[in-house]
Amino acid sequence: MSITPGPWEMGPDEFGNLMIYREENGQEIATIYPDGYENEEMRIGDEDWEDRMDADARLIVAAPEMVDLLDDALLELSLASGILEPNNGHIEALIERINKLFQRLKGEDDHA
Repeated sequence: MSITPGPWEMGPDEFGNLMIYREENGQEIATIYPDGYENEEMRIGDEDWEDRMDADARLIVAAPEMVDLLDDALLELSLASGILEPNNGHIEALIERINKLFQRLKGEDDHA
């Protein structure tokens, strides 16, 4: 699979949307519009749209890291199951990376 290399970041654009961009060079990856609504009148009665927009953006920003993590997880699980020769300390590091990624996805750290 080929995706735009990470890391990716997010930040507001001049219209109040969330722009996803490549950290290294600012290349735009995607724009998250407030729940797909083009104007404020369409969001009336939808109190959670901002939270969903932020959660969606965090998920998209984490995509390159998730791909790398899944790649590593497959390797480590292969090692742990005896398919390949084990390498000490990798399972603990993998668990730590997974926990950090989930914190970012849930918006529980300052990085997102």
